[in-house]
Amino acid sequence: MSLSKPIKVFNTDGTPNETGIIMHYVPLHFNIRKQPYTIRFLVANLGEEEAILEITWLQTTKVLVDYQSKELIFKNE
Repeated sequence: MSLSKPIKVFNTDGTPNETGIIMHYVPLHFNIRKQPYTIRFLVANLGEEEAILEITWLQTTKVLVDYQSKELIFKNE
């Protein structure tokens, strides 16, 4: 799907991304512990990375990140 306004994109190290701008997204619908979520995955060249999650989403879902095992841990509330 097309964005209403293109987004200038930078890599996680602050350098400009070779794509330059993000013009498209894919809506992703999923459930985590019966809680439905819909988020926009922006389409960009991430090199070797598969996905980059937005910090706001991580804070909203109160997920813990295990960087060693590369897993997301969802605590019971």
